[in-house]
Amino acid sequence: MAILINDNTATKAVEDHKEHIQRFLNMVKSQYGMLARGFWANRSHTPMAMAEAYGTDAAELFQLSSKLATFISDVTGEESSVVPAEYGYVINPDGTAVITLKEVQETVVTE
Repeated sequence: MAILINDNTATKAVEDHKEHIQRFLNMVKSQYGMLARGFWANRSHTPMAMAEAYGTDAAELFQLSSKLATFISDVTGEESSVVPAEYGYVINPDGTAVITLKEVQETVVTE
């Protein structure tokens, strides 16, 4: 039975360690996604309302979010955007943020 085999080799330890690292990275990506959706796709409040509620802490939120996105991109090689493409934002000197909804240009297909 494989469960009874005691494999104490360094190779096995490295394989286990790599699996732990991968699980950690998957957890970070998942948690970051949940946090981002909680701000940008909140069911009860718009991103504009969320930014307003953060008040002068909004700048810190955006700085942290940017650092997390950079970390995820650097480690995984996957693109991790801080802000969905349809939004823009400006951080004011007092730390508040103004969220804007970008205009979506429709493409009309004619035959």
